[in-house]
Amino acid sequence: MSVASDPKSVLVVEPNTSLDRPYAFFDQVAFELTRCNNPIAAREYLEKQKFSLVCLSCSFSNKKMLSLLESVKNASQTSIIPLLLVVDLKQPYSIVPGLTWNGQLALLSSISTSQDLQLQLGKLL
Repeated sequence: MSVASDPKSVLVVEPNTSLDRPYAFFDQVAFELTRCNNPIAAREYLEKQKFSLVCLSCSFSNKKMLSLLESVKNASQTSIIPLLLVVDLKQPYSIVPGLTWNGQLALLSSISTSQDLQLQLGKLL
C-alpha cells in the first residue's frame, strides 16, 4: 500500500496509554496522530477537527463504547469517517459492536502485524 504524501489525520482512542504496537505503523508514515484515552476527549476532538480515520479501542465498557460510536457517527454527518476497531487480547474483555459502518469498518488485535494494519488501511482509505 502506498500512502499519499499529504498527511492524513488519525484519532486514536485508547485507554491503555502504554499500548503502542497497533499504532506504531502510523509513526512510520505520513499520518498525523492524535491520541486520547477517554470518550469525552474523543468527542471534543471530533467536534473540532475532521479526521481521516478513527482507531477505537474495544477495551471500553459498553456504555463508553456506545458513546464513542455515537460521537464518531455525529462527526460523520457529511461523509463517513472510517473506523478501525482495535482489540487488546491481553484485556479481560473487549467489546466488538455488531455493525457494518457502511463498509468502512476494520478490526485489528493488539497482536496484529504492520502488514495486517496496512491491509486494513488499504480497504478503509
